[in-house]
Parts: sequence; C-alpha cells; structure tokens
Amino acid sequence: MAHLRTVLQLRVADVQLFFEGSPPDVRTQFLQAILHQCTADELDLLRAHVSAHSCKTNPFARLCDEIILHILRHLSHDPSSLAAAARVCKRWNRVLTDNALWRTMCWERNYMPLLRKRKRSSIPIPASVSLAPWKRIYKDNFLTWMNWKRGHCRVTPVEHRENAHTLPMQFDDSWVVSVAMGEEGKLWDMDTGECHLRLSGHNGTISAVRFDRNVIVTGGVDAAVKVWSAETGECIRTLIGHMGEIVAVQHIGDIILSGSEDSTIRVWRMHDGECIGQLQGHTGAVCCLQFEGDAVVSGSADTTIRIWSLSSMSCLQTLTGHTAYVYCLQFNDRYICSGSEDTTIRLWDQHTGECVRALEGHTAGVVCLQFDETKIVSGSSDRTVKVWDIASGQSLYTLRQHTEMIWNLKFTPTKLITSSFDQSLLVWDFACLADEDHIAEERSREE
Repeated sequence: MAHLRTVLQLRVADVQLFFEGSPPDVRTQFLQAILHQCTADELDLLRAHVSAHSCKTNPFARLCDEIILHILRHLSHDPSSLAAAARVCKRWNRVLTDNALWRTMCWERNYMPLLRKRKRSSIPIPASVSLAPWKRIYKDNFLTWMNWKRGHCRVTPVEHRENAHTLPMQFDDSWVVSVAMGEEGKLWDMDTGECHLRLSGHNGTISAVRFDRNVIVTGGVDAAVKVWSAETGECIRTLIGHMGEIVAVQHIGDIILSGSEDSTIRVWRMHDGECIGQLQGHTGAVCCLQFEGDAVVSGSADTTIRIWSLSSMSCLQTLTGHTAYVYCLQFNDRYICSGSEDTTIRLWDQHTGECVRALEGHTAGVVCLQFDETKIVSGSSDRTVKVWDIASGQSLYTLRQHTEMIWNLKFTPTKLITSSFDQSLLVWDFACLADEDHIAEERSREE
C-alpha cells in the first residue's frame, strides 16, 4: 500500500512538472482534457476551491461594476481616497470614470461648470466643452476650493478709463457704480472701463447703491431714494420720506427697502413710489439691511441687530452682543453674519438669536462681509481682507493689497472683487480650470 502511494505521488509530481513547463496553449488543452473527465462532484469541489481563492486575492472579483461603484461612492467625501482607489487596478480605474458618479458628487456639493468670464467679443466656447465630463467639473471646483482655502490667487486691478479718482461703491462681475464727493454717479463696464450711464439728480453725494440688470436704486445724503433705468439712465422715481441720509438700500421685484440715519427703515412700492410701511425700533442710524421673503434683518449704530416681519411691519427679535456700530450683515436660512466697528464678526443662529461664534482678528471696524457654507470673507478699516473658515471661526489668511480702508466686496465661486478708499477695484482670481487647455485645443481644431 505504501509503495502504491509513493508511485502515485511520483506520477502527480511528473504531471505538475509537465504542466509548469508547458506553454499556455498546451496548459489550456491539458486543463480542458482533465475537466472533461471530471464527475459533477469533482467539478463542484473545483468550483468551491476557485471561488475561495478568488475571494482571498480580490473580494470584488465576483461583483458586478454597479455594486463596486455603489461601494466606492462611500469615498465621495474624500477625493484623495477616490484617487487612490482608481490606482488599485484597471477595473477600478474604469469604474471610477463613470460620469454619473461624478455628476452625483457635483450635485451633492453644488458644483457647476466653472468658466472664467471672457470678453463679449471673444469666440464662443464650443458646445462640446460646455458638456465636459463631470469628473473634470468636480476637479475644477475642488482645486478652486483648495485655492480659496490656501489663498492662492491672481490679483488684477480694474481700470476706470474716464475718471480713476472715484470710489467703486457697488458692483457685480460685469458692472460697477462709482461715486466721487459731490459728483454724479457713474455706471461703467468692468471689462472695458467705459462709462455706460451717468446718474445725475441727487442733491449731493450718492451714499448707497444697489442694482440689477433692470434698475439701479440709489440713496443720497439728501435723504432721497431714486430709481433709475439700468438701460437708459433715466430717473424713473424719486422716493421722499426719510429725514436723514440714506445709508442702505435693497430691492427685490417691486419692493424697495431703505435704511436711514433717521433710525427708520421704509418700505416702498417701486411702480408707484408709495411708502407702504415703516420699521421703527432702532435708536441709531440704520447702517445695513437685507430682506428675503417676509424676513428683514437690519444692523444699526445703536449696536443691535433686529429681525423684522415685512408682512406685519413688526420687530420679532433683537440681537445684542456687538459693542459698537453694526456696519454690515448677511443672512441665509440658518445664520446671520454681522460685522461691527468693535472689530469683530459675529455668527448668529437665525432661529434662536444665539451668538454661535465671535471671530476676532481685524484691528479696526469690519465694514463689509459675505459668507457661504464654507467661508466668510470680510473687509475692514484696517486695510485688509480676511478669509475665515466658517466651521471653526479660524482666520485662513489675510489679503493686504489695498492701502486704505476696504469699502465693499463680493465673491463668486471663482473670484473675489474688492473696492477701497484708495479708489482701486481689485479682482482676486482663485479659479483652477482643468479645461482651459482643452478649450484652446478645441478652438484650434475648429479653426
């Protein structure tokens, strides 16, 4: 019996040596011949062995692409982990190029295609570029966000050709309204520097401005609020009622709100100029305001912030905590963010009125600010612009290009625009666009 076992072992060893030394086509033929001779039980044993071996080497081997994609989606919060997963094997790399995955990730983060604004006379961007894969869109947005976080940007001054000695008071990414002491206001094109409209009619300097593509609303030291056509520059309406300089204005649709040094906020109908209500309660000048739907939030020289109902014309809540003028504020459905002469920025819970966080770092009054879900950007009389992490309240970095106090600022996903009493308007470009070379390539092909 022992002799027979030894003979079998030798024959098995000979077969193994033959198999190991054979070329691939012979090995395949050999395996097929053996499989044809196997019984059903032997094939089941072989199948179990192969399955167990596959699971040890690659547990994903038997999974379909859709299940692998569902599993890997749990890494969507961490792009570096996704990048590492894409390097594991060719199959994972292929699965992770799925456009639907990256589209979902973009939607979850409100990422949209980023394109730097071109001059109106430039060649249109090819349609094929506007339909760029969502992975590239995600990459553009993520790298731009990292630039915002680290302060990596390019700074470009915007020139006003007609008169550089004016203060850019209000702007978007295309148009600027600037004023000079005792002179008319000017609406000019940020791309060309050319004056588009002149706003002449206030008895004195314009002290507050808001505009959109249809109308420009201004307030003056003369206590008047004026409505202008953004197309022709014609004064459509003059609203009289305040007893002091207009410090803040805002309009949405047919409703205009104006805040004045007389401590009141007036509510106007634009189409007929009628004052349909007043919000009274502040004991100092109304320095800033914002309204959205029925909610109005205002900041005052009396150091308080008030939340009002537009429908009832009543104050719902008063927020206290600042120790000096409240110069600027913004609110969304969760927070109110305010900046004050006391050098601090405060973040308030809009529903409870509780001060969630106080940000300290500026060395003079905070004059302007804007925030989104990740950051707060503030401008100060200390001549600096600061970018803060909204979650931690930590200052990420400080921008020091201006030489006088900051007057106003506005940011978009790709850039920050700031104006200052040094009469400059600066564009800070944070965009990181992976498709810029692709756009140039597409254009060269078309030509």
